[in-house]
Amino acid sequence: MNLSDEMKEKAYRHGMVAAQIEIDIPLQIRALRKSREMTQPKLAELTGMRQPRISAMEKPGGAHFTLETLKRVAEAFDVALIVQFAPFSELMGWSDKFNPDDFAVPSFEEEVNNTKSFTAMREKERIDKILKLVSCSPKGNTCRASIVSNTAIAIGGQLGECARKPLGVASVGGRVASVFDQFAALPSAAESR
Repeated sequence: MNLSDEMKEKAYRHGMVAAQIEIDIPLQIRALRKSREMTQPKLAELTGMRQPRISAMEKPGGAHFTLETLKRVAEAFDVALIVQFAPFSELMGWSDKFNPDDFAVPSFEEEVNNTKSFTAMREKERIDKILKLVSCSPKGNTCRASIVSNTAIAIGGQLGECARKPLGVASVGGRVASVFDQFAALPSAAESR
């Protein structure tokens, strides 16, 4: 039986989810603690748990995790905790790439201190947000946006070079902010007819 045949079985797929929780999470906790040169007693102090609980949490299959427990661990390491439903292919991809020997997540302070990384992250978030609001017609030079506090409105107008090129993080660069800022000055769809 190959992997694709195994994945067709529901019990196998959900066993993968259980294994990810029971194996990968303990390895992540141990890797984060070691990367910070932190002892189990220190992590226990920061989480408000006892050291034997920390030891059990770092052993694959040694503990059952609640979201509250994971939030306490994330707070102790000063990192985000992301819990989301995802396709099995995403789980498989992440699990295949995971290596506890090189797993590292910077604390918020480390992330902010790395100004270049933090600035790039914020810029990418800003561009992604704008690109979700903006769509350009590939044949013309009309752009539309849905803006205005939870009310979708269409805005049309001439945006020159931006509207003639596909919008993307690499091709837009600094022009995104100026496009976004210009929307307030553009006529509404009704006015442009």
